[in-house]
Amino acid sequence: MKKFVLTVAILAVSAAPAFAQIGAPAVYADAAGNDCNITPGAQFTTFSAYIVHKSVTGATGSSFKLTTPSGNGFIYQASVPAAGLLTIGAIETGISVAYGGCITGDLLVFTINYFATAAPGAVPPCQYVVLEADPSALQGTPLVVDCDYLEYSVVPGKGIIASDASCTCNIPVQESTWGKVKSLYR
Repeated sequence: MKKFVLTVAILAVSAAPAFAQIGAPAVYADAAGNDCNITPGAQFTTFSAYIVHKSVTGATGSSFKLTTPSGNGFIYQASVPAAGLLTIGAIETGISVAYGGCITGDLLVFTINYFATAAPGAVPPCQYVVLEADPSALQGTPLVVDCDYLEYSVVPGKGIIASDASCTCNIPVQESTWGKVKSLYR
């Protein structure tokens, strides 16, 4: 009997939805969140990057801080939240974003504008634009709030300005522990 119960429990856990389904915000080159290789514009022009929350089952908000490398051929100009989102804070120092309800699917959260100070070939490769923890958050990681209003620590992906073969995108995947997975079935 013990062998049967253990087998059923393992099958239930392996077939169940994973925490990755709440998704995570990440920095992309396009507003749909399909490419994280951001190409700088011509010298003295602006170019954009986008924070997109890729989510399958839904989320109601997130909290993070945008970190952009400085002095590398481009500078941060401004960020604009997508229409209908409520924000508290500033993206460069820590921000909380309310989505206005339980959002399923992908959601454009911000458009980030940069100014190219160098020609595209003069920008050093592999300049990562990352989302880090809002310094006011107690968890020390970026957060996502699911549709039951529970907070989850997430690992967001990194966008790359001036990508080349030596650097790769880091598309976000929600990390979890075995204890968190088991707690879903109590």
